[in-house]
Amino acid sequence: MADAFQFVAGGAVQASGGVYLERDADRDLLRRCLDGDFTYILTSRQMGKSSLMYRVAERLVDAGARPVIIDLTELGAQTTADQWYKGFLLLVQEQLDLNQNASAWWDANPQHAYAHRLIRYLREVALVERPERLVLFVDEIDTTLRLGFTDDFFAAIRFLYQTRAMDPELQRISFVLIGVATPNDLIKDASRTPFNIGHRIDLTDFSKHEAAALAEHLSVPPNVRNDLIYWILRWTGGHPYLTLRVLRSLAEDPPKSWTADEVDGRLHDLFLGPAGETDTNLQFVRDMLTNKASNREEVLKAYDSIRGGARVPDREHDQITSWLKLSGIVRREGDLLKVRNPIYEKVFDENWTTVHRALNVNWKRRLAVALRAFVWVAVIIPLGFAVFAWQQKGIAESARAQADDQRALAVAARQEVEGQRDAANRQLELTKSSLAAADKAVEELKRFDPEAAAKLTTQLASTQAAADKEVATLRAEREKLVADRDAARTQVQRLTQDNTRLTQENTTLRQNPQRGAQQQAAPQGRSVSVPNVVGRQAGEGERLLGSAGFLTTTRFVDSDQTRGQVVDQLPDAGTQLASGATVSLSLSSGPPPALTRGAQDETQQILRVLQRYKSAYEALDAKAVAAINPSMDVARLQTAFSQFSQMSYDLLVHVDGVNIDGNTATVTATETIRPTSRSVRANPTTTTAVFTLRRAGTSWTIQSISNRR
Repeated sequence: MADAFQFVAGGAVQASGGVYLERDADRDLLRRCLDGDFTYILTSRQMGKSSLMYRVAERLVDAGARPVIIDLTELGAQTTADQWYKGFLLLVQEQLDLNQNASAWWDANPQHAYAHRLIRYLREVALVERPERLVLFVDEIDTTLRLGFTDDFFAAIRFLYQTRAMDPELQRISFVLIGVATPNDLIKDASRTPFNIGHRIDLTDFSKHEAAALAEHLSVPPNVRNDLIYWILRWTGGHPYLTLRVLRSLAEDPPKSWTADEVDGRLHDLFLGPAGETDTNLQFVRDMLTNKASNREEVLKAYDSIRGGARVPDREHDQITSWLKLSGIVRREGDLLKVRNPIYEKVFDENWTTVHRALNVNWKRRLAVALRAFVWVAVIIPLGFAVFAWQQKGIAESARAQADDQRALAVAARQEVEGQRDAANRQLELTKSSLAAADKAVEELKRFDPEAAAKLTTQLASTQAAADKEVATLRAEREKLVADRDAARTQVQRLTQDNTRLTQENTTLRQNPQRGAQQQAAPQGRSVSVPNVVGRQAGEGERLLGSAGFLTTTRFVDSDQTRGQVVDQLPDAGTQLASGATVSLSLSSGPPPALTRGAQDETQQILRVLQRYKSAYEALDAKAVAAINPSMDVARLQTAFSQFSQMSYDLLVHVDGVNIDGNTATVTATETIRPTSRSVRANPTTTTAVFTLRRAGTSWTIQSISNRR
């Protein structure tokens, strides 16, 4: 039987005399250390970090360098800054056999700050007494997360590297930081962090070629060795711990026959059965997702999306995706994140994520959001149109008759009523759905923790009572709003007819004053038949009416039709109206059209582009605007920005306002701009805008923007 202890699963290989597989990371780290670079290995547990550290340390000794290995867990977490720094230097002194006692030297220099004393000891003692290249490996660096004084430690490392130009001797000392953390977690001040001048070492999973050498240490027929590695890696994906754990089990208890079914059965026993509940690696991943994550709800949501096949990009500075990578459950493939291996996908499957997402919902935040007013999505309108609108502010429109003013007031009143009604409806539905989800979560929680479920039930009962009261209020308000809506609709219909008649009369008078005086009842303006847009989506209906020369207004009504579908129009199709008249469209507030996962992803990408566009304008950053809308003139835009001290925008994206056709997309929305000018007072301006976007590869940019009043 093969020696099972050759396969070290968890812990350093060198400490147990086991089999070590060399990877690209070995060669990369050795080269960086010999060059004196600052490097760091920040990744999930049981990926081989400690084994790599000891292996490279051995190679450094062969190359004439002097490694120092400092495990920060030895210094403890319940310690003062004085004890921690002094302990760090004592370890340096002991491993380098320095004559100058670190403790005595430290106590003899109390006039210097802790980080300054650290730097001076390394420069004035370590580098003076030792002529070799010194490489300090600082392991378990994540223990500093529990300390409140180690930002200066990282800043000291940065100083040692940046001062090399003035002190060439500092080129002989370098640092390697190792642990389970992200650079942003370790140090918050980006101006002092050493990670932006360092080199990241990535530990990858074993490839089939690398893992093939492991089979040679098993008592297995030579003709089966390659197949055996394939059978294991198709489950583990080459994960170092999982792969070595399987090999050790096979060495300890060889199967009756070396077949794929036997290997599958062993994998099931180790990870997918009851034994998997106590496996250290699976416990670590589980804790990272459910206990240690600061935002468990969002972490589980992101993992569920990745597991379900969504295209989630690997964003280096995103807290959620960085945490998922640190847990080890996902890895980068190209620019996207994928579940690391089939074992994780089986253990943390759909049922697991469903239960734990329900258990980790922040109900207090959810219910608070459900009872707030409907929040509009803020995006931007193009500055050129905004500037034009401000310049035109105050110019009287002499062609407007008194009926236009009355109609505008009525439309505004109707829109306000509709907006209030829609907000009330949304509040009502959000409250209902949140409470239903809470009830479901309680049922799931009862299976795992009846006592916690009982407490949550009591809390929800109180919330339910408050919500019932809120629902009753909302229903009463809704009934009032429906009555106001009907009254406003009747007034708008009457004023629309009056406006159409007066517009036709004014057109006749402008063209032929004498004839107009004689034939006031027979308007001579261009008459157009109103097209039928009932049954179409709002965006398509507005385009058809616009092509025919009409303006449009929209409102939402209760209907079982797809959300955004036109269910009624005033005037009716076929009515003869003067060009420029307004047609009122009633849109369904029913369920949204079903989207495929791909369409949902595309829609989210487009809305994120608009959000970035908004942020660029509010920051008054012309270059950032041009990066999203390349047609903008950066110099001219920056000149215009200099006139403003602040901008803010609100936008209500129409329910069917996002339309994607291949590589082109349009977004229709109602926008409000609130500028703050440096010299003159500027009032808010509301327009309807159509953004046209173009896809280039996997990203979207704004191609053009059109506005209409």
